[in-house]
Amino acid sequence: MNKMAGVCVRQACLLTSMLEKSKEKYGKLFQGFEPVSSKRIGLAYRKSVFGAQTGQAYKVY
Repeated sequence: MNKMAGVCVRQACLLTSMLEKSKEKYGKLFQGFEPVSSKRIGLAYRKSVFGAQTGQAYKVY
């Protein structure tokens, strides 16, 4: 964790593919990408916020 002005800041990022529910609208722009469910992306986000690890890149493909 980084400390800025006495506040702890967690740094993490999510690397995701296209959302399943966006496939119909944006699928032509993301040819070759496998759509990912909102649930899986939500779980990865939750892990990045509440998990014990910091400074991680969580890949959801």
